[in-house]
Amino acid sequence: MDKIRFGMIGLSPGNGHPYSWSAICNGYDPEAMETCPFPVIPRYLAKQTFPADCLQEAQVTHIWTQNRALSEHIALASRIPNVVDQPEDLIGQVDAVLLARDDYELHEEMSRPFLAAGLPVFVDKPLAVDRKTADRIWKQQTYEGQLFTGTSFRYAREFSLTDAEREALGELVYVDACVMKSWDKYGIHIVEPVLSLIGDQGPIRDVRSVSAGDATIVQAEWGSGLLATFTSLGSIPAPVAIRLFGTKGFKEMKLEDTYSAFKASLQAFVDVIRGRTAPVRYDEVMRIVELIECGLRPSAAGRDAVKSVEADAGMDKVKVSKVEVVEAVKGSVSAEAVEAALARADRAGSGAADADDSRSTVTVRVEWDRRNTDTEDSRDKEEMAE
Repeated sequence: MDKIRFGMIGLSPGNGHPYSWSAICNGYDPEAMETCPFPVIPRYLAKQTFPADCLQEAQVTHIWTQNRALSEHIALASRIPNVVDQPEDLIGQVDAVLLARDDYELHEEMSRPFLAAGLPVFVDKPLAVDRKTADRIWKQQTYEGQLFTGTSFRYAREFSLTDAEREALGELVYVDACVMKSWDKYGIHIVEPVLSLIGDQGPIRDVRSVSAGDATIVQAEWGSGLLATFTSLGSIPAPVAIRLFGTKGFKEMKLEDTYSAFKASLQAFVDVIRGRTAPVRYDEVMRIVELIECGLRPSAAGRDAVKSVEADAGMDKVKVSKVEVVEAVKGSVSAEAVEAALARADRAGSGAADADDSRSTVTVRVEWDRRNTDTEDSRDKEEMAE
């Protein structure tokens, strides 16, 4: 069987997929790859055995980026034989296109000529960050299954469950997932794997979100009663991690092997092209985009911030910079219950706490502003010393 000829399109800031995805297909030149602007890539490539660990059914044969010199460097590092001057030059030369750019603002424009030409297109995550744009891109397909999109982390071995593990968990009750960097580009790295793990939980009946600095928290509740919290931590270093809480057990998952995840997603694209597996479904893509879109628009509850008050956090007198209602579930909550939740957050110094009464539950989040205090200054010095 002939290998599928991939055309690679890149590069967007902070995204090294043109190097890594091409190397997964073609192998790589260690000396040239060492000078790529993403030091992590040669590190994990060096752990593989080539050509045995290559994707066996496809080869990246052509590449275009917005800079000829950059294209030639990627081609050298990832053994791509042809560099083209315009993206459309790929048409007629390749069997499928890898749109390996995560600047989603350009996905509609850049995918259009290839979809119109009938080429299968893998659009890197996220396809779009609003349902209207995602729907427009989807409708540009000339046949079902032409468009493949999503995060490679959906295919990570670490984010899968065996039948025995599902049995040990019991019925899922709560899911907590976190990722580093921005919500718009990286939130999908946890949203899509979680949706794949939880299966059909009925319609999403409530979604709320709140932002704090460059971090974003999105909380969703399904018709089954399952609750999930998705957190992108912005500049705070963090693993890509998912924690599952069931009626009988608990499981924590952490991404460790990005190479295998990338390779598995490329194989999934090949399998769709070959007709071995079903195409990506419209409703799945739109459900993912819906949650991403929600995270970019803090909910009304999250915007109803209580005015700053003076509080004692068990250290020095500090000012509460923000108090927000994060989640409210059916009905009103008594003032006493909210005050009790605030007191618990107060004792913790910051964070979130639940307030319960006979009618409903509410979660509040408190951020303490310790700037210009001795406590904060000493904490900063400790962090710098580490």
